[in-house]
Amino acid sequence: GKLQLAAAARQVDRSIPKALSLEDYLKEMEKQRWTFGWGAILVFDRQKTNVLLMQEYIDRLGTDQQFPVFEDSEEDVGEGVKHVLMGLTLDRPRLSFENASIQHGRVAATMRMVGGKQLQLKESVLAGETHKVVTRLSTLNAIVGPSLIFTADLATSQSSIGDEGAVVLKLIQLNENGEFIYQYKFTGVETEFERIRLGTHLAELMKTWGDELTTLPLSELRESEDSVLEPARFGIRTHAEHNSAKRGDPAFGEGAVVLFIAMKGDKNGSYPHEDKDMLYMLPSSAEKFTSNLILAQDLIYNKVIFPEINKVPWVADAKFEDREIPGSRHRELVATAGGWWARINHEVPLFRCLTPAFGFNYADEPAMRFRVERNGVVFKLNPDPVFVDGVVGHREHTANPWPDRKFTLKTTVVVEVVFSFKVKVEGENSVIDFSVQSQRSNTAIELVYADPKVTPNQIQFIYDYLKFYRQGLQAYATSLAASLVDIGATLDAFRLNNLLFKGGNVVTPVNLNMPTDLTVLGHLSPQRTDLVIEPSEVVVAGGGSLTFKASGASDIKWSVDNVDGEEGEKGDIDLSGKYTAPSADSLRASGFRRVIVTATAGDKVSKAMLSLVESSVSVYPSVVVVSLGSKYSLVAGEVDKKALTWTLKDQNLGAIEEDPDKDPTMQDGRKFVAAKTLPAPGAG
Repeated sequence: GKLQLAAAARQVDRSIPKALSLEDYLKEMEKQRWTFGWGAILVFDRQKTNVLLMQEYIDRLGTDQQFPVFEDSEEDVGEGVKHVLMGLTLDRPRLSFENASIQHGRVAATMRMVGGKQLQLKESVLAGETHKVVTRLSTLNAIVGPSLIFTADLATSQSSIGDEGAVVLKLIQLNENGEFIYQYKFTGVETEFERIRLGTHLAELMKTWGDELTTLPLSELRESEDSVLEPARFGIRTHAEHNSAKRGDPAFGEGAVVLFIAMKGDKNGSYPHEDKDMLYMLPSSAEKFTSNLILAQDLIYNKVIFPEINKVPWVADAKFEDREIPGSRHRELVATAGGWWARINHEVPLFRCLTPAFGFNYADEPAMRFRVERNGVVFKLNPDPVFVDGVVGHREHTANPWPDRKFTLKTTVVVEVVFSFKVKVEGENSVIDFSVQSQRSNTAIELVYADPKVTPNQIQFIYDYLKFYRQGLQAYATSLAASLVDIGATLDAFRLNNLLFKGGNVVTPVNLNMPTDLTVLGHLSPQRTDLVIEPSEVVVAGGGSLTFKASGASDIKWSVDNVDGEEGEKGDIDLSGKYTAPSADSLRASGFRRVIVTATAGDKVSKAMLSLVESSVSVYPSVVVVSLGSKYSLVAGEVDKKALTWTLKDQNLGAIEEDPDKDPTMQDGRKFVAAKTLPAPGAG
């Protein structure tokens, strides 16, 4: 399977749906179907999603296959300028959803350069000879290492799931003409032209690594015997909550990540055109829901309810018709054939008790039916009472005519079997269970009228015979209900969460309803997202210290460990969350190492990734040659994000100004403005 993405930048629509209360949300769900023709929709709180993606990224450190070091290369960007790239080391990509908008949602893949050197050469020809001058030298590290970035436009993205159930991100995507689909940018150069040129150059080098190294598994669908929920393709969008797309509002940047999923054998649905066209699927309540699974009404009917009902042998004879329930978005199966019939036919030479055939047709109103109601299905057979007139007579001689006397019987039948959808735990996994919740079957055959001339003995005789027919009718009703109790299905629906997240059981389902589509609200991995430590990613210099802050829990236990597969001093962390890095000397040989700090409170866990470097301050580039009167961008960073002071040793050589175009991924940046003329020798 391939996650195909394309970059774009657009405006944010400001017509934003409001997060409703749970009650109002369910009322809106009753009014129409909200899956837009898709088999299922997954909705996650965007902030929690980014937290969990970061936690899963940290979990995989040292276990995922690492990228190879880029081979040394040169890229000519014109006008005699060449960039020489030596030993560039690329970290694994971090994925995050950048904003919340159905139309313009974006996911960013950022890969930091954590090692290597970068030179810029200027070639010139003097007296027929080529001269090369190093105009820039940069040593890359975790503080100021530039990034290789591509931003994917979710509106043009569609993902597919391979036969092995893997969901992957392909870092290199080509169109039918063999051209890159993404626009790659390398942030470590001066101009936009150079960023794209070097980004494309690095992408060309990555292409030679092959699919095995450039195809990154995002997740893998857990194996399941569930043949109903077999996803084939999905698209990802982001959706804005009320006010979340307006800068300056408290909720700016919040919203939801939405996956639209098509099952195998089904067509893709459509996407809402704007945020306002879709109901916001994370209702506001005391539960603070951060996840929602919506299964389409048609999927539930056509792949779960109706197939299970049709397994019952007598259902075919009843010739059920699928109808919409008047005044409702739900449907029902209504019987059009079949029935139950009996007759009393007892006659001996001197006595008889007779009735015509009596009973009911399944199609008589109110007909036998399976009706879909909130959270389940109700089977009901409850025909109007059937009244039948009979005769009873007793004569003294066979030659005498029958002295028949009339009587009336009333027959009633009620058979009801209720099936419900509910969440239950099977083994280690939550599933949606469709099964019988309750059943009842009540019948009666009553004598409601007898001719006054009917003798007490004759009445007793009628009652004796009714016992037999009552037993038969009750046995029929009981067997009818019993034939339905095996209707049921288990939907391994929550495995769909693995389309986005790698971990198992990432959602705790809480609230199931079926107002039209089936909706299961819950919490996105509370064990990994409720407890949050900050910062989650940070650089610490040798011998330096940093105190982590934690929110969402108390009585926190702290620990620090090396990344799997890496060795060396890891530093220490105390009970308050203060981390102290190993000495600068211990980091000098490796230059760059990573450790993981873990906070634990009960079953809640949060991790942070620390990059350890020798020095606390880095400047990029380290050396640069500039022309008189020109401007050049410089970036710098300090491991603790402390304010940096920029000074110029010789004011006659130029000035340092604010840089309005500084790299937003860097802590600080300035423009060096070179003097237009050089000072006289000895001046200043």
